[in-house]
Parts: sequence; structure tokens; C-alpha cells
Amino acid sequence: MLSCAEARDLASELIDGELGLEETAAVQAHVAGCLTCPNLYRALLAVTGALRKARFGAQEN
Repeated sequence: MLSCAEARDLASELIDGELGLEETAAVQAHVAGCLTCPNLYRALLAVTGALRKARFGAQEN
């Protein structure tokens, strides 16, 4: 099982689809079983989504 620090280090790569199957499963398992990391992961997803929306929205104008 990954530590919180290890999971945080891999979170961006997970969101960007840059991890292999084993690393993806390890980060997902950690987030599912951790008390603190799910909030961080959700926040990172929200920020990443907002940035992508802003980026692609700007390209449409």
C-alpha cells in the first residue's frame, strides 16, 4: 500500500492518465482506504477540471 506522500506524488499523473495499470490501481486503492487523501484528490480533480474548461473555453473564443 502506498503512503499518503507517495499517493500525492502520483495524483496528477493519475488524473492525466499517465500511470500504468499497477500504479493506477495502487493510487486508487490508497485513496479509497485513506481518511485524508480523498479530499485532496477531489480538490485536485476540481482544479484540473476548471483549468481544462478555462483553457478549452478560451480556445473557442
